[in-house]
Amino acid sequence: MKKLSCLSESICFKVTTVFLFLFLTSSFVATAKTVYSRSSSADWNISSDWSNSSGGSSCHCTPDESKDNIYVEKNTVSSTGLTFGSKVNLVVRNNSTLTINGNAGINAGAQITVETGSILVVNGDLRIEDNSDQIIINGSLIINGTYVGENNSAIKGTGSLSTTGSA
Repeated sequence: MKKLSCLSESICFKVTTVFLFLFLTSSFVATAKTVYSRSSSADWNISSDWSNSSGGSSCHCTPDESKDNIYVEKNTVSSTGLTFGSKVNLVVRNNSTLTINGNAGINAGAQITVETGSILVVNGDLRIEDNSDQIIINGSLIINGTYVGENNSAIKGTGSLSTTGSA
């Protein structure tokens, strides 16, 4: 077998270091998980209220609103504000309600869907970032605060939107 040789020790060291760095950092890349609310009065931050499958047992995990696929299938409450990251997919369905007690934000790229018969309630202000156009409301969106839609943001669907503040 032929042994590989380096032109210089310095180059070999640098190449080896780069490959080692790439290998180690790729091992720690977090991937999105899929979670479903499972309790009749679920709390966003209680791990026993979430499952890895619809109607399944607890996953002992909570949603990461920056990147996860989140299905609200039972009435769910967040006691704090939430900001949905650019990689998140949130679906409120099965005639359920997601209540956010605090300000909420939706970053460009986030996919938010409220299906017919379901409700998203924000007890605070709602800010939708520039170029956010993957927001579909076929149920109801209730904002008990101010709605701010930045440049080129859009809410689509056949549902209703109401706000107690300015829009």
